[in-house]
Amino acid sequence: MLKCAVAVLEYVERVTDYINESAYCYIAVTGDGFCTGALQAMYLKVKFLAMVAFASFLAQLFILIGKLAIIVGNVFLFKFVMEVVTGEAEEVTSTVGPMTVVALITYLFSSMFIGLFDESVNAMLTCVAIDTNINNGTPIYGPETFNNRLSTEDGKLNIKKGEKRKADPTDDTV
Repeated sequence: MLKCAVAVLEYVERVTDYINESAYCYIAVTGDGFCTGALQAMYLKVKFLAMVAFASFLAQLFILIGKLAIIVGNVFLFKFVMEVVTGEAEEVTSTVGPMTVVALITYLFSSMFIGLFDESVNAMLTCVAIDTNINNGTPIYGPETFNNRLSTEDGKLNIKKGEKRKADPTDDTV
């Protein structure tokens, strides 16, 4: 029963962390209060569920690939330095132990730094969801090529080729 309680508490902690992260992203864009931001962020995540799920999946995949690439690269670099540069590989009975330590330390540091990528994806998704929601399904802020890609219907662009899209209808300078 204790293990079940710990598992439930860990799940609740994960959900709470996700809600907090989404709320802070929403607050940063709109300036609303925390409770309003949390509620609106979750509303947008549900409304744009397919987009959020796909982007989160891709972000997790890239994070995994990045961590593995950094770990493998660092371990091979360590082995190269031990064998070729310093020649210390002959003095050690086995290089597996030091390579394992290097892999673990690399995993810890790469997890800390690459974890920021996941938060940036969440922030960008929140911005796109807010923009799309405010402008009735057609985002107007951001790069024109990105907005054209999002505003396609049945493979046809809603914007004519060469037509400029304005970020603010009252601003003629954009």
